[in-house]
Amino acid sequence: MADSNERYLLKVLSGPHQGAEISLKEGEYLVGSSGDCDVILSDASLAPEHFKITVSASDAKLVSMGEDVYVHGKLAHEDPVVVEPFQFITVGSTQLVLGPSGEAWPAISAADAPELEKEEAVPEGAEGSEPGAEPLPEGAEGEPLLPGEGPAAEPPPPPGLKQKLLGPLATYLEHPFYIAYKFYLWVSTGLVIAILMGLAFFLTYTPPAPPPDLKAVEREVVKTLSQVGFQHDVGVHIVDDQVFVYGYVDTEIQKRKIQIILEPFGSLVAMRIFSEDGIIQSARDVLSQFNLNLRLTLVGPGRLKVEGYVMELDTWRKAQVLMLQDVAGVESIDTNLITGK
Repeated sequence: MADSNERYLLKVLSGPHQGAEISLKEGEYLVGSSGDCDVILSDASLAPEHFKITVSASDAKLVSMGEDVYVHGKLAHEDPVVVEPFQFITVGSTQLVLGPSGEAWPAISAADAPELEKEEAVPEGAEGSEPGAEPLPEGAEGEPLLPGEGPAAEPPPPPGLKQKLLGPLATYLEHPFYIAYKFYLWVSTGLVIAILMGLAFFLTYTPPAPPPDLKAVEREVVKTLSQVGFQHDVGVHIVDDQVFVYGYVDTEIQKRKIQIILEPFGSLVAMRIFSEDGIIQSARDVLSQFNLNLRLTLVGPGRLKVEGYVMELDTWRKAQVLMLQDVAGVESIDTNLITGK
């Protein structure tokens, strides 16, 4: 159930926990891949303790724990960085956005993330060098030579093996006419090859198929779902260049049935279907990691209700964060818990 003290909402837009949302009250939250962190991200590129978020009444600040983390494209260091509402936090392959809780959010996705800044490397030996400076030639005793001075010219080398074997033909092969002939021969050969390749491409080219009529595909998907009785359980919408099917069903068997009947549409249809028994089983697996035995029910689409007795409330809070991150289809959790402390 909602808490009036919640100030910020941390949304995961990409990475292993895409779609997860974490509510943050005032306080400090350690983020990393370790099970001891307050916010656990199962991303192989994250350190056990990667960064820390401090939420106060006025703002939210991020501090790097010595690892690479970017705030809206800029590398954060060990000094606190204020995270403005709806700015991106990039760490590993995970994109996060921090924004106020209880307020309307703008339309935002991982594609809106800014480009990460790059640190410019200084080439070795660049310091202290002046471009264009060349050392002066030195004489036999190490002193610079004056213009016009220098060692005596060496005599021309004796005839090489090529001249000895080919005789006058070697001179012809080095004649400018023959060199120009070889150049034009290579150019003409290259042009012939290019023409042949272009002709082969033209003869084998197949024009691309016209783009599909997504409205017609959407109507056909709705018709197919209606024939098997699932038209009221899932929604069908056009998103970008695909028909998107989203919703909740009772069992994994029903979920698999929808996937099978929509397989003929191929890549034109994207599906995100969740089953109640699949969500409950995944949530129980998370609770078992913390030795918690609680009652779980799905009281609405994506709305999980948890009831029972817990010895320590902190243990339940860690399990709650992990369920919101790892259990696909869970968007919110209502609780009715009795605690021992």
